[in-house]
Amino acid sequence: MFSWCHVIQSHLEVDALRDAISPAILCSIVSEGNLEKLEIMRQFGAYMSACDYDYRTPLHIACADGNITIVEYLLKHGASIHMRDREHRTPLMNAVLNDHHEVIQLIIKAGGYLNLPSYTIADMICSAAKDNNLRRLESLHLAGADLNEVDITKRSALHYAVEMNHEDIVNFLLEHEVNHAVRDLYGNNVCDIAKTLKHDNLVEILGKYINSE
Repeated sequence: MFSWCHVIQSHLEVDALRDAISPAILCSIVSEGNLEKLEIMRQFGAYMSACDYDYRTPLHIACADGNITIVEYLLKHGASIHMRDREHRTPLMNAVLNDHHEVIQLIIKAGGYLNLPSYTIADMICSAAKDNNLRRLESLHLAGADLNEVDITKRSALHYAVEMNHEDIVNFLLEHEVNHAVRDLYGNNVCDIAKTLKHDNLVEILGKYINSE
């Protein structure tokens, strides 16, 4: 016997199924970088900030992949820049962790920011300095991180760069006016460290910088 209730229920089931699989399809399309398919999905009513099982939105994936075209498209069509995935990362954080500088600039322009505790930012900056990872420092700087943040030992990225004798990192930090006079938990500033470790190249660089101020 025909039942309108069964038809209505079936429609509800179809809608529920569509809502369940749409995010996964969207994220797959973004991973492929297929703008044409993405536009078709949007025209059929797909929500551009739908999230998958890991709470990743299409923008999370596009930012991680560094796909400028897809990022621009998603921003144009209202994708949220503030949603967090299962690891509490925003799309901006994905761009930073993959060092996609153009994407970082796009997200910042759209109103994104690093919503992280200062100690987390300090750890990221100091780790990049220790690892001689200039590109990561550039990413963090573009995202608005304060390069003067200090870790639990009161050491800044400049302290670690000097200690490890990473000259390029030291130059980058000085160019961005990181405070060279800050003393760590043991009372040492960067000049003290350079002299103690006999990093004569850095003693010279720091001396010239200080004298030019």
